[in-house]
Amino acid sequence: MLYENRKVLREVCDQYEESHTGIKINLTYRETEELRSNFQAAAMGGSGPELIYGPSDQVGPFSIMNIIQPMDDLLSQSYFEQFVDNAIVRSEGQIWMVGDVVGNHLMLIYNKDLISYPSKSPNGL
Repeated sequence: MLYENRKVLREVCDQYEESHTGIKINLTYRETEELRSNFQAAAMGGSGPELIYGPSDQVGPFSIMNIIQPMDDLLSQSYFEQFVDNAIVRSEGQIWMVGDVVGNHLMLIYNKDLISYPSKSPNGL
């Protein structure tokens, strides 16, 4: 999560805490691999965070290890209907994650005044 987005998340959490006395939300930033390994170790030991924010490719290993639970029984169907279908991460008929962004797109942008057409080979030749 970008720093600017983490600031917004902290603000939302602060608002939630104000309206839900007795709840304290601790946000801890970790890079993807550190998040994965720390969460696996903590969850397998019976502790760790109640929620994690990370890439959807972790859903498969985490669900197989039984260290996350599906969301189907946690939220109503109408909640999931708010999102585009490809934001809902499903596996084996269950919902495991809702993405706040969809895709990890790379783009090739070129100036047509300088280049008549982009290269079709990966090395640019």
